[in-house]
Amino acid sequence: MDRREFLKLGTLGTGAVAGCSRRLPGGVSGASPTPATPVWTPSEPPEALAPSEVIGVTHSNGQYHLTDGDFLNEGAERLSTLGTNVIKVWFHRVDEKYSYNSDWSGVGPSLVDVARSRYMRELFEGSFSTYVLLAHSSTWGEWLGFQNGITDREMRTVRSRFEELTRHLLTTYDGTGKTFVLQHWEGDNLAQGNPNDPLPDGIAGNFRRWLTARQEGVERARNAVPSDVTVLHAPEVNFVLDAKNDGTPRLINEVIPEVDVDLVSYSAWELGDQLAGYRWAPGHNGRRQFDEAESVITETLEYVESQAPEPNDYVAGALSERQSNVYLGEFGSPLQRHGSERAMRIIRPVLEHSLDWGVRWALYWQLYCNEKTVEGDVTANDDVQGYYLVRPDGTRAPTWDYLSSVLDRDVTY
Repeated sequence: MDRREFLKLGTLGTGAVAGCSRRLPGGVSGASPTPATPVWTPSEPPEALAPSEVIGVTHSNGQYHLTDGDFLNEGAERLSTLGTNVIKVWFHRVDEKYSYNSDWSGVGPSLVDVARSRYMRELFEGSFSTYVLLAHSSTWGEWLGFQNGITDREMRTVRSRFEELTRHLLTTYDGTGKTFVLQHWEGDNLAQGNPNDPLPDGIAGNFRRWLTARQEGVERARNAVPSDVTVLHAPEVNFVLDAKNDGTPRLINEVIPEVDVDLVSYSAWELGDQLAGYRWAPGHNGRRQFDEAESVITETLEYVESQAPEPNDYVAGALSERQSNVYLGEFGSPLQRHGSERAMRIIRPVLEHSLDWGVRWALYWQLYCNEKTVEGDVTANDDVQGYYLVRPDGTRAPTWDYLSSVLDRDVTY
């Protein structure tokens, strides 16, 4: 049974998306044990979703700012004028990622501490319907700590941290119907330093344990706390092409099929650059394939979906009939480095064919460019690589106009 047939059957399992489900009386808070029966009930998936609920943008670590407001919410306010209801932000090293006009010194070290900060509270109380949060096991330090193993005690700690964050989101924003997606950064890059090496068995096993702990924490909270808020969990993969083409061990084929996660995020840089004939990723074949863009993109997304878990009722409640539990966690191209025409030739087909195929979200990288070409402060457009919607001089890039036009289309997904 494929996902579209599955969703047509309605909700026949153990859960539904909390944001779409009927709220039940009572509730569980704090550290109370998870009830034997979850407090949410299945609900019908949305018939269709507007572009503003599917197309989003990342705001993280931009190398310039354009107002005197705190940097996190400066970006959020600007993106709200674009017309999207979906934003992706970082919960890791927030004092570095959102440093301009901001003071994070009083914020504690836990994920909940970051969520309770005045900057995040302002963001979450704003107009966006969906927040994709890059959340690791802690808010500082190394991205991961399990390359050399992950003990049962460490798994319990990870599980507890994600249960606490999920409980906080479900409780604090109950009544808003918002969606929060908790994901990590590019898993294949996290797992090992050399992308040309296949994923070692030991690290694959550690990664499975880490993802399982995260997922269990999220599920414990949402099974216990009645709320109209949805909280979902997703791993992110970034090397898929060589796994698809020749079976090279990667996160997508060695880890994802073995963990019962909600969604799978694909950071799709290799996919766009495959169309352009670039060779930097291990799965690139060096051939320009713009004329084959639709087949390259759809076949790759079908492969990702084939490795992902079937969406359960909780997840199905967040997907329209034509959507998958796969989404684009990152896509884009550097306009300054490649030139606008060349970059847009990559960006357009990746977004268009992914939307047509049925990704749940497509998250453009990003609002302000995070990569500099100079030492010191950014003062000119050429001082950055061009991963942006808005240039350092405050003018809108072609990507802004393009995304705005897609968001304005009279279509649904």
